[in-house]
Amino acid sequence: MGLISRREFFNVCGLAGVVAVMGGTALLSGCTQNEAGAEGTYTVTVVSGATLEETDTKTGTYKYKRKCEACDWEDKSSKTVKGKSVSETFTCPQCKFKQNVVINVSKAEK
Repeated sequence: MGLISRREFFNVCGLAGVVAVMGGTALLSGCTQNEAGAEGTYTVTVVSGATLEETDTKTGTYKYKRKCEACDWEDKSSKTVKGKSVSETFTCPQCKFKQNVVINVSKAEK
């Protein structure tokens, strides 16, 4: 599967994983992305405060943007992470809401 776009991610997760859609960007919560039935691949799960831009399920590398769940503000820049989970906090520059970013990464056993 390799790198996939947000549209492909939406097609994988369906409406069950979409919390809100703002300006063509889906806020995904509790939705996982991995290569169906493949062993030795990574699964990336957005729990809160972020949108996935792209994911490489073979290396566990993914790009995400911080997103405020209170006012739908989204960071213009993205961060790239390889094979590890993220847990951070930021204050939304628009509404001043303190937001948690939680992204879990797990690797399937071979």
